[in-house]
Amino acid sequence: MRRAPKAIVVPPRMTAYEEASDASFAILSTVTPLIEPLSLDEAFLDVTASVKLFGAPSQIASDLRARIASDVGTAVIGWNSVGEVRGQDRI
Repeated sequence: MRRAPKAIVVPPRMTAYEEASDASFAILSTVTPLIEPLSLDEAFLDVTASVKLFGAPSQIASDLRARIASDVGTAVIGWNSVGEVRGQDRI
């Protein structure tokens, strides 16, 4: 609070966070069953076998981002360096 003395601190709503996480993971599972969850709000997806159905990995990410934003209300989907390399190696 020393760095932001005017900040307004609100208590977390863990139930809402868990519900959003469950809804997001349900959407992710429509693209691939190969989901490696890291936490309530992070996961790695292997979309190698999904490319023929849903397009390039970047298109899959864009579509997932839009669906989660629309249905859940928030979405941040991006690459990490390992995922990017894996995707390039298999395309």
